[in-house]
Amino acid sequence: MLRRGQPRYFHLLWEEDLEELRPVLQAIRDRRVEVVERWYHLYVLHFGDSRSLSEPEFRAIFEDALERNKNDLLRGDMDAYAADLHRLGEVLAEHHVTLQEIIASLHLFEEAAQSIFPEGLKDPTWVYTTFDRLSHIRIMLIADSYVRSQSAMAGARLHAMEREASKIAPEKRERFHGIVGSSAAMRELYRRIQAAG
Repeated sequence: MLRRGQPRYFHLLWEEDLEELRPVLQAIRDRRVEVVERWYHLYVLHFGDSRSLSEPEFRAIFEDALERNKNDLLRGDMDAYAADLHRLGEVLAEHHVTLQEIIASLHLFEEAAQSIFPEGLKDPTWVYTTFDRLSHIRIMLIADSYVRSQSAMAGARLHAMEREASKIAPEKRERFHGIVGSSAAMRELYRRIQAAG
């Protein structure tokens, strides 16, 4: 297995697995423009007009990410690989891509990447299976980062709303921490709750 202290989820791969995948990883990195073109085509076929990303956004996000990710893997730098995937999850959250769309898109990437696998692989079944395990790691890392990023953004929005609500004079409030009502008695209740806090 990979060395102790590796980022979460890497227990799914052996160091030897990455070495055996080297020709595949190099092919994906070197032909990334072609892979992203095929990937985008599959993305449009799958999501149509409901997709979140335009072609320029898709290319800008994924072409550079593919080069960085594959270079990380080829160097065996799993910490950098995990960090790059975490950043990718944050970028996708910032672009408001849904988690379902991300997961489906990553499966479409796998299909696009497999179209350029080198010929004459020693054990094609093993390579496809190992690449699939690597894809699962990729999905887990991106989803983990995406969920944390979405949670942080929701927390920031909630905090901003609470700050804005605190600026409303007590006599004008109709809601307070989930309680609804605009009568004088309710406003007095809001004032008491705020004074107690």
